[in-house]
Amino acid sequence: MLAQGLKCADEAATLTPAEAAHEARAIASRAQVTADDVTDALRDLREARA
Repeated sequence: MLAQGLKCADEAATLTPAEAAHEARAIASRAQVTADDVTDALRDLREARA
């Protein structure tokens, strides 16, 4: 679900923190952010850092 604005899940792992923040702001600007969007974003960020 985080990857809604991304082409694939693997691409999320290559985001820099600045790119991830930009993606998060883009999702938030839709005013349709769900709890799933947030938890997916956090999971993807943790996996990218691992």
